[in-house]
Amino acid sequence: MIGYIDSSVIIANIFSESGAISKLEAYGALYSSRLLQTECLRVLVGKFLNKKASEEQFARMKDGVLTALSGIKLLQLDEPTLLLAETPFSVNLATLDSIHLASALRLKSALPGEELHFLTHDERLGRAAQVMGLQVLGIS
Repeated sequence: MIGYIDSSVIIANIFSESGAISKLEAYGALYSSRLLQTECLRVLVGKFLNKKASEEQFARMKDGVLTALSGIKLLQLDEPTLLLAETPFSVNLATLDSIHLASALRLKSALPGEELHFLTHDERLGRAAQVMGLQVLGIS
């Protein structure tokens, strides 16, 4: 069993939010788009710049994100993934969410026979992934 993880799960764990998907080590492998690192670090930068995190807290959270990312295989953006992200999905998605969904769909097609879980706390992205046939964890 493998997982495709989006930034909402990493951020929920970094901030110890209730209901955050945990036990990620249960997956044989975790994957995400290379966007994951940028998204997570931008959230932390925003907290720091908006004075919601001290320099020390920022450094500690950044270390936590980088540690979490070390166990995730980051998929590089390529032309086929971007072209798929440009197609209309059944749910209107933000650009980065479309890229995440396209990345997960391409991963699933590249690994036939593997059970893939799409891990997100983003309701809209999760619903779109379900409609596209992915098994989603982390939404209500």
